[in-house]
Amino acid sequence: MASETDSSLEKQCEELYASLFISFGYTDERAREEVRKVIAECKAQSKAEGWEKRPEKFGNWLLENAKLGNTMAIKIVEKARRNGVRDEDISNYWNMKEWERRLLIWYDNIFRIAGYEKFLNEGLSEDLAVKKLNKSFPYYGDPDDSSKCSGEDRPLPYEIKDRVNSYMIKCGFSNFEEIEAKLRNYSSVNAFIRAEMRKGAL
Repeated sequence: MASETDSSLEKQCEELYASLFISFGYTDERAREEVRKVIAECKAQSKAEGWEKRPEKFGNWLLENAKLGNTMAIKIVEKARRNGVRDEDISNYWNMKEWERRLLIWYDNIFRIAGYEKFLNEGLSEDLAVKKLNKSFPYYGDPDDSSKCSGEDRPLPYEIKDRVNSYMIKCGFSNFEEIEAKLRNYSSVNAFIRAEMRKGAL
């Protein structure tokens, strides 16, 4: 049975993510039903992979145990720091429940797919649609994965997603076209974000 905290968090996520389905033409009731299904799937996957056995506040645990020499913690923390992630980003992201992190990644993927399909419907080729998408929306994943994008365009770590979102709002970026216009001198949003991080602006 879900705890009161879990139930409250699920309700917040339902409120937040239902708007995505509503934007696709779903009714409010059906949108919430779809979000509840996704949450259930994320929780089932988390349980199947043993995440329920991880310590509470896993981000704090990672930072503390990296100092104590835990190999797994060192690997995660050092990789994050190497890619511009701050310790508070690590704690904030990894302190989330695993199903909540999976839901965040699911939403990010759905949003990118929607953008990609939008550009295809505008008549762009698949290659140009991907390029426009990467110049319009941050791309997250494993920063060491260069199979789809390389160099400055490679994936940003998920740990900085909240910080990037806040910075994009601060910069006044509110839609695909606006972002693309303001980032003409960069190969992608990720390249822009990395440049801003090096300057200390983000």
